Amino acid sequence: MRKRCCKIKKIKNTVALAFGIVGYAVFLSAVIMFLSFNDDIFFNTAVMSIVAFCCVAVVPLAICLICSAIRRKGDKAQKCLSFLNNSSDEKGLSETGLHFKKLKVKKIVSAVICSLLILLCVALLLALILNGLLLDYFQPIMLSLATTVMLIAGTVFMLAGSLFYLLSGKTILSAVTAVVIVTSYLSGIVWANTQGYNKFSDGAQVAFLFGENEGGYSYYRIPSLTVLDKDVLNDKFGYQLSDDVVLALAEGRRDSAHDTGRIDIVGKISLDGGKTFGDTVAYFSFDDKVGKCGNPTAVFDSDTGLIVLAFMTAAKDEDYYYRTAVTRGMLTADGDIVWGEAKDISLPKDETAVGSASDGVRSDTLMVGPGKGVKISVGDKAGRIIIPASNDGNSFVIYSDDNGITWHRGANAGEGNECEAALLSDGTLVMVIRDNTNCSAYHPEQYQRLSYSYDGGETWTIKTVDTPLRSPICMSSLTSDSDGNLFLTYPDSFKNRVNLTLAKSVDGGKSWDTKRIYSGASGYSSVVATEGKILILAEIGKVNYSESIVLISI
Repeated sequence: MRKRCCKIKKIKNTVALAFGIVGYAVFLSAVIMFLSFNDDIFFNTAVMSIVAFCCVAVVPLAICLICSAIRRKGDKAQKCLSFLNNSSDEKGLSETGLHFKKLKVKKIVSAVICSLLILLCVALLLALILNGLLLDYFQPIMLSLATTVMLIAGTVFMLAGSLFYLLSGKTILSAVTAVVIVTSYLSGIVWANTQGYNKFSDGAQVAFLFGENEGGYSYYRIPSLTVLDKDVLNDKFGYQLSDDVVLALAEGRRDSAHDTGRIDIVGKISLDGGKTFGDTVAYFSFDDKVGKCGNPTAVFDSDTGLIVLAFMTAAKDEDYYYRTAVTRGMLTADGDIVWGEAKDISLPKDETAVGSASDGVRSDTLMVGPGKGVKISVGDKAGRIIIPASNDGNSFVIYSDDNGITWHRGANAGEGNECEAALLSDGTLVMVIRDNTNCSAYHPEQYQRLSYSYDGGETWTIKTVDTPLRSPICMSSLTSDSDGNLFLTYPDSFKNRVNLTLAKSVDGGKSWDTKRIYSGASGYSSVVATEGKILILAEIGKVNYSESIVLISI
């Protein structure tokens, strides 16, 4: 029987050691990967690296040394008690019994503490799985799916090792293993909740328009910026505006940062050129059921003074089958917008099409934008309204030659989606196209890509040529000024959605000068060039780029 017990104990120890070593190796690799993938998000990478090193190495080593010293002291006491136990002295026997009672209590207390630590580890692991994979997205981890999986796998192995150590009576090793997990997770939580916003570039004026957990929405995403020309509005409607009107649109996501759920198109209006804004208004929503109104893509029609807005709708009870619509809106004298009837311009439904797991987009979905369109003002296509769009992995434009009443589809501009277009001074249409690569996968050395059309988007002579501007697989925004200079806003990184950057080209996109606008978490953007300044509506965060949408004036 004793041999069998020893054999079982040896197996337990071997299993515990195997789980502990494998788990620690995987966990350590995940921490290193996390630090390397997200170094641009940390405002002080060296400090974060020191904290991580303390969590996975210094703290457990210190605990082991302290416990080892306590154990040596206990061994000396044990020898003394053994001597007393061999004595016939009644007092010695009494002290020996008392000591063994204390040892038993200590073992029970140690086991309880280890159990509580393991339970805390389990709770933290579940929180990571729920917030990182299921219920919501924690951006720095989610943009590297491998990091998330490795961190979860390492935690599971280490937890198993800690539990086996506890069952084998090795409470010190059990506690040390659990402490590594707890301190690592808690340090991440503290960082995520204490890091503030980084500084914006010198000379930038910043207005925070939409913030997480404001106005009944958990998050705001997908910015769309449109400037309404005051001269056109005054001429068409008899207004007396002294500044251009700025319309900032976004998706208001009520429940989470997910691409599906209860999502409204919301907006704010500025009547003084972007200096001040009114309240947040929900323009399009599913009032009586769960559904999404999203991808706002707007353009100001200088011929009519109306706002042409393309967007998408999808209801949960229809398995998020997307419909695409276009409407026109008029700015009223009191600064509101009255929207006309939305016209359905969806593609024919394919009953065999299957939606993606993240956003439900199918091969029969006409995805518009997001961001903004463009009005062609020169050449033989003058007056044409352009809305960038994509379908089944290819980008193109839909265009209207009758002020947004009827729409036509142009030829494919190249593989990709989430595109925006701008107009050069000679009438050339330029489009920036996001690559189809999964943004949660590792994607080294991918660049912003441009396509060129010389007939107003009907065909594309040059398709998806690389620029020297980096891309982390994210929607970018393109615009031009009255001189035909191109401006591109994008996250400047191969690894992550960080470092909002403004790039300028005076030669139609052949060469670029860049200016860092914000160093830190940043995602989608929408850029417009006005007289004397550049306006950028962008997703900006302290840790997650979905924390706020700000208007930056350069």
